[in-house]
Amino acid sequence: MSDCIEEVGITGINYKGVSINITTKKDNSAITFQVGPEIKDYLTNPMMIDDGRTVGQANRQALHARLDALLDANLE
Repeated sequence: MSDCIEEVGITGINYKGVSINITTKKDNSAITFQVGPEIKDYLTNPMMIDDGRTVGQANRQALHARLDALLDANLE
């Protein structure tokens, strides 16, 4: 990994081979979001959960919340 890139945020999420990594430059000028090819299944899983959302919707909202937290941390 380059000196100007610092790994932060989400790492090690694994769902049936899906890996999600977020990296950001130390100067906060860029964020890179990398996913594996199975991300579609992760985000479109139609199984329903108790609150009326699908598993895919819940996964998507969780990713958005984590990305928001990463962005907020970079604004401090």
